[in-house]
Formats: sequence, C-alpha cells, structure tokens
Amino acid sequence: MPNITGFVNIVEKIKTSLDNNKERDLILYAFNATGKTRLSYEFNITSEDEERIETLCYNSIVEDYFIWNNDTKTMAIDKNSWMFNFILDEGLENEIIENYSLFVDTKLEPNLDFSNGLVQFKKVTGDDEAQDVIKISKGEETLFKWTVFYSVLKHALEILNDKEEDSQ
Repeated sequence: MPNITGFVNIVEKIKTSLDNNKERDLILYAFNATGKTRLSYEFNITSEDEERIETLCYNSIVEDYFIWNNDTKTMAIDKNSWMFNFILDEGLENEIIENYSLFVDTKLEPNLDFSNGLVQFKKVTGDDEAQDVIKISKGEETLFKWTVFYSVLKHALEILNDKEEDSQ
C-alpha cells in the first residue's frame, strides 16, 4: 500500500494521463484494503478549485454521510455534505425513491425528510392503513446509500452531457 506521497504521485499521474488523452471519465476498481478511499481523498484535495468537485467516488466517505439510529428507526444524512446540498439543489428526492424501488425488490419505501436531514422506511401495503416506520436490514441500508450515490452520479452525468452538447 503506497504512503501519502505515493498516493499524491498516483493522483498526478492519473490527472496527467486524463489531460493528455482529453478523456474526462475514468473508472478505477481495487480490492478492499488497497487504499481506494485515501486515493479518492487525495484526488479531491489536490484539486485547484476547492469549490468544484472533480471526482465522484463511492467509498467510506460517502458511507459516513449516513448514520442509522436504531432507537428512532431513522437514518440521518449529513446536512453539511456536498452530496446533501447537491440533492436539494437539483431536486433529486423523487429520483432517489424511484431508483431505490428499482434496486430493492420489495415494497419498502423511503420517506425523505430533507428539511431535517432524515430518512425513514415504511413497508407499503397498498391499503389506507397507517404504516409503521420499520428497521431495515444492513443490506437495504447499504442499497439506499448506493441509490443516493447512483442518483447523484446519474444526474451529474446528465448535466455534463448537456454542457457538452451546448458547447458543440
């Protein structure tokens, strides 16, 4: 596993390669414990413009934006994160719910309360009876986090494609 200088060197090589090839999309995959999170962190902090997100990485940093509370059966989302603000600015709440239903083949439905940065889950029954908030499994929780990231990534790519089409 590279030290911090090694990560900075890897980031610089990747950026140089992307610039030389005029490519802007790159997917990196690595096994657990190889330093993906540290690499993506270095990628972001070496950015010249701190206001601009240059990379979208699904890693433990994204996972840390979400905290499950067993007592309230509620997932909190870090309201200070760039991801939370992007979701609000772009109005992605409904897209997240729709995408989650595609990935989770159950009648589980997230209730997003972004004014408070909270998510609760209910089992949809199809009738008018009140539905209790339920505890979801770790797998369903992970799929929700992935769905949020997927929705953000998908929307960001749509924005980039629209800008590219406008510039031609």
